[in-house]
Amino acid sequence: MKEKVKRLCKEQGKTLKDLAADIGIARESLTRALDGNPKLSTIQKIAKALKVEAWQLLTDSTIAEALPDKDLHGVLYVDDKPILINSIKEVDNLLQLAKMGQTQS
Repeated sequence: MKEKVKRLCKEQGKTLKDLAADIGIARESLTRALDGNPKLSTIQKIAKALKVEAWQLLTDSTIAEALPDKDLHGVLYVDDKPILINSIKEVDNLLQLAKMGQTQS
C-alpha cells in the first residue's frame, strides 16, 4: 500500500507531509501507518484525501487492468433491473457510471 500511496501522491503533486496534513495526522504517524498495519479508518481517510476508493489502495490495479483478457459472464441487478455482464471492462464501466451518479446526486 505504501508504494501505491506514494505513486498517487506524486501523480497529484502531493508529498506525504501534505497527505498527512490533509487527513489530520503528523507525517511520522502516516509513515508508521503505511509501514505497519493501518486501521481501516486511516485507510479510508487516505483514500478520501487521494480521491480513490479504499480498495484501490490495497491493490495494484483496477479491475479492468487486473483481468483484461479473462472471460466473465453474469448478471447485476440495478434497481431490480437485470444487466447482463460479458466482460471485466463492462463491470469497470458500470462502476464508473455508478460513481458519476453518486457525485451528481
